[in-house]
Amino acid sequence: MARGRSVSRGAGGGPHFMRTPRSGKVTVSITARRWPVSTARPPVRGVVTLSAAAVAAAALAAAFPAQAKVPQSMLGITRHDLIADHTRHWSLFCDPDGGTHPEARRACDHLRAIDGDLGLLRARYRSARCVGGHTPVRVEIRGSWHGRIVGFHAHYPNAACAQGAAASPTLVPG
Repeated sequence: MARGRSVSRGAGGGPHFMRTPRSGKVTVSITARRWPVSTARPPVRGVVTLSAAAVAAAALAAAFPAQAKVPQSMLGITRHDLIADHTRHWSLFCDPDGGTHPEARRACDHLRAIDGDLGLLRARYRSARCVGGHTPVRVEIRGSWHGRIVGFHAHYPNAACAQGAAASPTLVPG
């Protein structure tokens, strides 16, 4: 485009571009056309494609419900070896079963059998026989069981006693 000159675009009027010689700015002037033209027209093909994609996504979502379920019960299990000053943590999710617990399914089955009543763990420990050396451990289990807040903590002479207290070696891993 030549400097200081007007250049016409389109037939029958249209925008005129002019660059001023001193500042180098471009100014645009628009004249009326002989026929109406809409400059804000959306592309019809893109709208139809987008609508078809939205309908297909909605149909797939209705046909295949979400596979991931939110667990009904979430527990944190901690075993702290007091002499070695070593702490282990496991997460346990039930319904559906999972987490970092090594035997989540068996541990959840045990909790389902006692309906998440962690107070029964203390009663079973009193009747359990503990054998082995004296390496005390502290066990804590905290979380929620089907909407109910549950908690348990106890000290045991060793890890074997802690597992025996749970009446299942799977609830408190070794």
